[in-house]
Amino acid sequence: MSVFVVRLPDVGEGVAEAELVEWCVEVGDRVTTESVLAEVLTDKATVEIACPVDGVVVAVHGAPGDLLAVGAEFVGIETGAEVSPPAAEPPPAVAVSAAPAPPPVVSPVAAPSTTAHALAAPAVRHRARSLGIDLSAVAGSGPDGRVVHADLDRVVAGRGSPSAAVGPAQPGVHVEAVRGLRRRISENLSLAWNDIPHITYVDEVDATQVEALRAELNSRLPQ
Repeated sequence: MSVFVVRLPDVGEGVAEAELVEWCVEVGDRVTTESVLAEVLTDKATVEIACPVDGVVVAVHGAPGDLLAVGAEFVGIETGAEVSPPAAEPPPAVAVSAAPAPPPVVSPVAAPSTTAHALAAPAVRHRARSLGIDLSAVAGSGPDGRVVHADLDRVVAGRGSPSAAVGPAQPGVHVEAVRGLRRRISENLSLAWNDIPHITYVDEVDATQVEALRAELNSRLPQ
């Protein structure tokens, strides 16, 4: 048997990543070219990902709410194609004694800099600043190591403090994760609030004479 790896396709022009909304299959399900694997959300629409081959699902990558990069591994499907047998191994060579080679010189590897620029959405950066979290010290679980809200929740939970996204635990309060379209709206609003200057313009006008003229004209109207 061989495993066909389905990668997340380019679901829209200029789209680099998509949010996994819902899986339509599970590991062990038999699928055909008419099956729908999952639903993903982009900045433009919700798209259904169709299955390109017939087979059995052996692996799914990601959970609802995760951001997946275009081209990342999405689903593994075991097809009925036979794998070609490996080539025959050559006969073992006769061992020849030789002087031991000197040990290789291993050059020290510099430790990764903690001040490296972390990948994160503007909304995640804004929330990290409000929580006092250094993004360069957070291990991102998103595509290409991107830091997502779940990573910040994990850091805050390790501190023992209530998460700003989840809110304080109170009796009778229903907590629901921000996903899908609501997450997109939240990220765009946060981006607009952080990058666009917000100003208020006030102008004062003396309308005393206008009101006097209005009263005079009303008095001249026939009763």
